[in-house]
Amino acid sequence: MRFRLTSWTDFTLPRYRNMVGMPSPFVSGAALARAATFASMREFGWDYYRKLCQNNAQVLRSNGEVIQKLASGDVAVVQIVDFFVRAAKLAGSPVDHIWPAEGALLVPTPVEILRESGNLEAAQAFVNYLLTPEAQQIFVQRSYIPVVPGIKYPAGVPELEQLKIMPPNLTYLERNREDVRRTFGEIFNLQ
Repeated sequence: MRFRLTSWTDFTLPRYRNMVGMPSPFVSGAALARAATFASMREFGWDYYRKLCQNNAQVLRSNGEVIQKLASGDVAVVQIVDFFVRAAKLAGSPVDHIWPAEGALLVPTPVEILRESGNLEAAQAFVNYLLTPEAQQIFVQRSYIPVVPGIKYPAGVPELEQLKIMPPNLTYLERNREDVRRTFGEIFNLQ
């Protein structure tokens, strides 16, 4: 079967019944951010997840399990953090990445220093290192998108100016974290 997904809603189409995999928001922070963001959007809401459930989408534990199921052919299309697909493709897996027309959900990977840190100076030095071109190159080698301007993106990633970005609704997530998990669990009959 040839896959022609262009939209997040394509995952709900009958032709992809029993073929969709996605990580659980009980395990994956990115999946939790996506569930909260989609739940808060008029265009998607919880009906989107109900349609995915009706289409027999598989909720797997983590992004790592999702990419394994994709690579093995147990699922054919997935909702996953993009760098997993790029890394699998670089390793020779016959997978590809599609940027949805509505936008790619931007999920930041924050770093912070705790006030209670035993060694604030070392912690600050580490954070400063993460923002150097050398450290950002390590991120690129692992298929992450760098945050420092001037660092070349991983192969297959358009420049940010060419991407339509869907920012996560972190305020909704913060206020409704447990409700998002509970509702998602009810829809997919997860404990």
